[in-house]
Amino acid sequence: MKLPSGNVSETLFVPLWGRAESSKKYPSLLDDKESIRIVESSNYDFSKVNSSSEYYCLASAIRAANFDRELREYINAHPEASIVSIGSGLDTTFFRVDNGKIFWYDLDLPEIIELRKKYVTDNERIKMIAGSCFDYEWISRV
Repeated sequence: MKLPSGNVSETLFVPLWGRAESSKKYPSLLDDKESIRIVESSNYDFSKVNSSSEYYCLASAIRAANFDRELREYINAHPEASIVSIGSGLDTTFFRVDNGKIFWYDLDLPEIIELRKKYVTDNERIKMIAGSCFDYEWISRV
């Protein structure tokens, strides 16, 4: 699969790798089985990412854990919320915070959603929207 040029692939795979590695090493900090599954099932060459320092690994995990905590508070107050992850990339937040009732929308550029669909499947509560966040047409699909 052809990814967009530039550093986009790193912005997709570095945080994914960081969450997966931290989940293996520090599961009490972040338990992200989906990130581990995606990394292990990917044919992406992680050798460049693996050279990233442990700081990036932990930074990804801490950022995710903090975001999850805030999002869980929101979900507790609004258990049937619709949540839009703008620029979702290969994010796995849904699988860490799902309460069995929320509706989740992943919004990203078409080529990124195409890649995402290799690892995550739409269902009645997870939908992927291919498009730009600056084209407000996506709002009508939520």
